[in-house]
Amino acid sequence: MENTSIPRNVEAKEAVFEILAETLKLDVTEINESLRLSHDLGMDSIDVLDMLYDIEKKTGSVIGLQDFENYFRGELSVEEFRNANGVITEKGIRYIKEKFPNAIISESGLLTRHLFELLTVGDLIKLTEIHR
Repeated sequence: MENTSIPRNVEAKEAVFEILAETLKLDVTEINESLRLSHDLGMDSIDVLDMLYDIEKKTGSVIGLQDFENYFRGELSVEEFRNANGVITEKGIRYIKEKFPNAIISESGLLTRHLFELLTVGDLIKLTEIHR
C-alpha cells in the first residue's frame, strides 16, 4: 500500500537542493550537481545521516548506508568490491575511478563506511530517485 502522506510529486532534485541549502545555510543557487558532499560542501557523516532523514521525510526515499556501497559497487560482486573488513579492493577502486571520475580517492585503504565522501549532489539525486 502506497503511503499517501509522502508528497510524491516533490522532484528529487528540487528536494535535495532545498535540503542541502537549509542544512548548510546556503542559497539554493549556490548548489549544483557536480559539488561533492564531503570535499566541496564540508559534510561529515552526521550531516549525511541528518540529510538522509530529511530526504526520507520530504520525498519518501529511504536511503541507507548500504545503498552507498551498492551504488558505487555497480556490477561488481561484493567480494570483488571489498574485503571482509570493508576495505575497497584495487578492482573496486579502479571501478569507482572509471565510473565516477570526479571522486577523490586515495589509492588504498578506502573503507565502505566512507563511501559517502565520494558522493556528489548529482549522485544523491540519483539515489533519491532510485529509492522512491
